[in-house]
Amino acid sequence: MPQDLHGLPISTSSAKAAEAFDRAFLSYLKYRVDAPEHLKRTLEADSEFGLAHCLKGYFAMLSYKQANLPIATEAISAARRPGCKLLGSPPTPPLNRRDDLNVILGVRAFKPFAAFW
Repeated sequence: MPQDLHGLPISTSSAKAAEAFDRAFLSYLKYRVDAPEHLKRTLEADSEFGLAHCLKGYFAMLSYKQANLPIATEAISAARRPGCKLLGSPPTPPLNRRDDLNVILGVRAFKPFAAFW
């Protein structure tokens, strides 16, 4: 199973998606403007990569703009769709539940923003 840059398993079988995900994450950590482009490449390489959809939702919420809330909630909804790959969800072996926890966190984190706006 592919691993991210920290050595943790990720729920994609695409080496291209895994590499683009690592680049998106590193770009974000280094305050680079190309993080969204790397995330776009990640989802193009594997549109069912659940953790990448979560990251898209988190990126959308970084702006603290009401206009981006639909993007964030759609990203979390995409991660929860049947067929989307998340670790700990069948048919992926339950190596860890990081992906699932990110989906739960996204749902819980974005609801208060929706109520506030």
